[in-house]
Amino acid sequence: MSHPVTRTHPLCVLPNAALMAWLYDLSFSLFVLVTAAAIIGSGVSLILPALFSATTSAEPNVNWNVIAIVGSYFAVAVVSLIIYLSRKITTIQKLRSIPRKIVANKHGDVPSAVANLVASEYDRTCAVAYLCQPHGTQQQGWGMPGSEHEGVNFRHAMLQSVITLDATARMLVPALPALRPHQPVEAHFKSFERILTRHDPLCLSRYSSYIQQARYGDDEPMVSDYETCIRLQSHMHRMWITASA
Repeated sequence: MSHPVTRTHPLCVLPNAALMAWLYDLSFSLFVLVTAAAIIGSGVSLILPALFSATTSAEPNVNWNVIAIVGSYFAVAVVSLIIYLSRKITTIQKLRSIPRKIVANKHGDVPSAVANLVASEYDRTCAVAYLCQPHGTQQQGWGMPGSEHEGVNFRHAMLQSVITLDATARMLVPALPALRPHQPVEAHFKSFERILTRHDPLCLSRYSSYIQQARYGDDEPMVSDYETCIRLQSHMHRMWITASA
């Protein structure tokens, strides 16, 4: 089914920018011409009666009416010219302050002194911005940005390793008592001491000391503490997995 074609009347089409600019210039020119004609007409209508009265007067004297009228119009013309020149100069200055389309980006675009000054100021700004950036900073207890431990909170990760190790231990002893937050890790895994003694008798004791430090230590754990604690936890985890197989 075909739809009827909607035709737009030519008068309904919005004029483009060129037509609007032409109409603006035309209206401004007409306004200037009408204003000039009104001023000239008013001046003539005032001067002619003054001249006529001067010619019909019996005593030849200075026609002060004509002088007053001409002087008033001359003063208006001078003030108008001053206002026009001030506005013209202001407009020119504003237009000159607008950047050009071609931006100076090499020595040939501007004088050498200006180019060298801009280059030196740019280098100085870059150096200041670089020196203001933090370098070599690290939050205590957190992994250094850009390293393998980035975004890791050492204290939290060390305490979470106990929960993972407890889940592995329950694969061997399902009736293992519940993990209490203030109980030493060495006492909680006391029943697995025989398995650990055959391979590394101090593994559980060292791991428990690191966990106690993470729980109650005033200082934040270092990256070496975290790595050693996780290594001990992984070692016990592998031994218990092997024992449960």
